Amino acid sequence: MITNDKGIVELKHFILREVCRLAWEDRLNAHETERIVYEVSPGPKSQYRCCVYKEREIVRGRIRLAQGESPEAAHYTKNVVAVIPAACDDCPIQDYFVTDICRFCLGKACLNSCRFGALTPGDTKMRIDPNKCKSCGLCAKACPYGAIIHQERPCKKACPVGAISYDEAGICKIDENKCIHCGHCIHNCPFGAIGSKIFAVDVIKAIREGRRVVAMCAPATEGQFGKDVGMASVRAALMKVGFADMVEVGLGGDMTAAYEALEWIEARKAGKIMTTSCCPAFISMLRHHFPKIYEENKSATVSPMTAVSRYLKYLDPDCVTVFIGPCIAKKGRDIERVHRGPAGLCPDLRGNGGSAGFPGRDLGACRGGLSGILYLWQEVRRQRRRSQGSPGGHGGDGRGHRGHPSHDLRRWGRVQEGHAAYESRTAGHGLRGGHDLPRWLRGRAIQASGGEPGAQEP
Repeated sequence: MITNDKGIVELKHFILREVCRLAWEDRLNAHETERIVYEVSPGPKSQYRCCVYKEREIVRGRIRLAQGESPEAAHYTKNVVAVIPAACDDCPIQDYFVTDICRFCLGKACLNSCRFGALTPGDTKMRIDPNKCKSCGLCAKACPYGAIIHQERPCKKACPVGAISYDEAGICKIDENKCIHCGHCIHNCPFGAIGSKIFAVDVIKAIREGRRVVAMCAPATEGQFGKDVGMASVRAALMKVGFADMVEVGLGGDMTAAYEALEWIEARKAGKIMTTSCCPAFISMLRHHFPKIYEENKSATVSPMTAVSRYLKYLDPDCVTVFIGPCIAKKGRDIERVHRGPAGLCPDLRGNGGSAGFPGRDLGACRGGLSGILYLWQEVRRQRRRSQGSPGGHGGDGRGHRGHPSHDLRRWGRVQEGHAAYESRTAGHGLRGGHDLPRWLRGRAIQASGGEPGAQEP
């Protein structure tokens, strides 16, 4: 696959590896990071920019991003997506250009259409003064030859919410009140001038301090290292590095699917339309650009990542949860504000141990507590089997539920009716139960209730 950032990703990964190695060895200081700078750009000749001084400044910005900091020490940004100013200066400032197709005709429709005096006749073709041009596009529309083209900067063109603008020097600026942390600008900038903060150093510090750090891997993790490397291999590797355990976030997908189904039933009865709440970039877009929909139509269910994090903290309030996945938006500070609790890598470690304003055993938006999650999981599996024609709720393929059920939503009404009864039934013996649950979740639930991991419910 041909991408726009192959060389940039290689440089980013090299810097991240070196920073992490220094953090593991407890040698992450100014002297050692400067050594990385000169290793990437030794001089005296530059390798990929105009001079070694520019190259070295760019590397310094990337080292700061690799440590979870802003690219410039003098300019703090709370945004997880940030611009490296030294790398952003090679794109043309103007976005309308007169090409060699210009016939320098007598009619000069382009000149007559311009209301700002930006067009003037040159020696062989028309010229556009970038200081006067307002990018209205009237000249391009008026030219009978199509000789005037509109060339937008890749980062600005890729941004779906118009969060990117430029200062007087042409340096890219990101509006933090509009940015949804989708990451499109990062992958579309051919100079690697935009990056995201990485919090691997915080994770290493937590492991070195002896804290119980649990990795939460997105389903996309599987297959990233070839067909022979599955989740079991990833779990073994993470535990060898120093993580206490690894949990698949697909578990949270089942949890949130069940709760969103309940919400959608209620919304359907009320004639109300609802949106999902699983995608952090989508939620940020609603929050910043469609506040009315955000307040009235957004599901109150947390994302799968947050559900798993809260579940783990229910079992062990002192653990540190670290999300590992491809989504940049999950590192955004909006997650901390929206879900008001531990939400994976960024808010969990950048806040007060992941519990700022959030009681360790509170499941927040997950109504009914963990026992409710177990019941709903059972109900999801039971209804799924019935929809496939298995009598009595037995049989089925045993796979976890991955989305909203395709069968009649009215069957989900019994979830609400049976929820209170289940809470009462499980109150006497903790969290026991879950014959239909995955072995990992069933073992954890029994363990949390004071039983043995391998015990079975009578």
